[in-house]
Amino acid sequence: MGRDVPYQPGLMCEECGHAGAYDLMGDILCDRCASGEAPEEENLASAISKISDGFDALLKSGLNKKAIIILLQDATRVRRRDIKAVLDALPRLKEMYCSDVR
Repeated sequence: MGRDVPYQPGLMCEECGHAGAYDLMGDILCDRCASGEAPEEENLASAISKISDGFDALLKSGLNKKAIIILLQDATRVRRRDIKAVLDALPRLKEMYCSDVR
């Protein structure tokens, strides 16, 4: 990268969400975004599909929905009812908005 800024694998790029980035005077950027390259364009339907599938995987990982709601409520102070409504919608996103993604 050419800078004396340490690479931090635990940071997420603020521009593209890529894991592993540099803290450049408060801007958290990966190599690609720091060099000015545009992040890869991602198909919206593909992103929605990944979100829906990711939530399914989270539920299969061992945490039940109630535990996820409690953890999110503690971290965000958003009402549990609102968190539950969002979590209930996540598995249905793919069927609602992605007719061509399987």
